[in-house]
Amino acid sequence: MDLSRETLKMIFGKERVEDDIFGVAQELLKNPKGYRQKVLKYYENEKAENPEICKECGGKCCISAPCHWRPQDIEDLSYDGLKKLLEDKKYISILQMPSEVCECCLREVFATGDYYYVLRTRTRGTGIAVIKAEIHRDDPCMLLKPDGCQISFQERPRGARLLIPMKNYKCKSLYDFDDCVYDWEDYQEVLSELFQYFREKEQRQIAAEKNDVHL
Repeated sequence: MDLSRETLKMIFGKERVEDDIFGVAQELLKNPKGYRQKVLKYYENEKAENPEICKECGGKCCISAPCHWRPQDIEDLSYDGLKKLLEDKKYISILQMPSEVCECCLREVFATGDYYYVLRTRTRGTGIAVIKAEIHRDDPCMLLKPDGCQISFQERPRGARLLIPMKNYKCKSLYDFDDCVYDWEDYQEVLSELFQYFREKEQRQIAAEKNDVHL
């Protein structure tokens, strides 16, 4: 969640942030969802892209943390719709995380099971169904090419479209991991089923390849 003073002034007004920051903090604690929606609405039509900065940077963010998808990025969120999306696009993965990582400072953990699931862009070393412990920070986003991202700005997930390039290369994320976790709350059952489907499928493929090698 973007809590920078610049964004707070944009949402609450400059004078209130400067004169009543305690009151602003209390309002945030009472209604973090409302604040998030205001920030996203403000930036949703902004094209936060700067190819020159990204070229100079070399895609450090793409190497260390591929972007996350928001449910609103996807037209069909049914089991069949998401299954087809994951099979067709081939650059989106289902990430499984222990439920205890799904906690931020402004809300309680709402995961009811042992795991929580979100969609994120795949890395070069992972498949569709990915366990958090399998991710390495030196495994880059599979869409990162020498000349930049392989897909257009409008095709990219919300996490990419709301990443503000900065000249000091400390880019500002307006849609972070906690935002993503929050947004996928209502889709845990379908993501869990899809994770199991693709995980088992990938394990069968690995086993078949090993048998072929032995033969």
